[in-house]
Amino acid sequence: MTDADLQRPDLARELIYRAEMAAEHRARVLRNHLDGVRLDRSRHVDVANAKWLRRVLADDTRWPGHHLVGCTGSRAALRIALHGDHDEYLQGAAVALLSAAAAVGEAPTHHWARVYDRVQINRGAEQEFGTQLRLHDGFVELCPLVSPESVDLRRAGVGLPPLAVAFEGVRRRLSPTLFWDFPPAVLPVAA
Repeated sequence: MTDADLQRPDLARELIYRAEMAAEHRARVLRNHLDGVRLDRSRHVDVANAKWLRRVLADDTRWPGHHLVGCTGSRAALRIALHGDHDEYLQGAAVALLSAAAAVGEAPTHHWARVYDRVQINRGAEQEFGTQLRLHDGFVELCPLVSPESVDLRRAGVGLPPLAVAFEGVRRRLSPTLFWDFPPAVLPVAA
């Protein structure tokens, strides 16, 4: 889709810009390249983006899907929602709106699964699809997971690759910056 095909190319550009700026800050955090002031600015970016996205969702009452903002714009909205951990309402709205958008082909189902898992973890529950990792003492680890033995079936149902494949992709993106700690109990057994 080109900008001319989108219903809201202006919104798409703003979503992409905001998500890219926030990702740049997070990358610096992971590489320990931020001092205290810049670290606070990074948090401020996530808070400001979440407030902005919350207003966008309230104004439009639908997820910024493919026809509205394109695939890249929709993915940018997902990234902003995922990092709005301080705003339970925003993430709850994202789960509901992404579910509706996925049902009509306006967003991939795995986008819904990622926000759903994030909400579960933020509530202190176990995640369903194994999409959420966390940093703990310099190690990357999988957040608690419901029924690890069947996670790959659930992941396949929402269009996600097997957990081992996803881990390898994350490992390639983040190594050698971080250490990895994935308990064998959550890794799928090779057939």
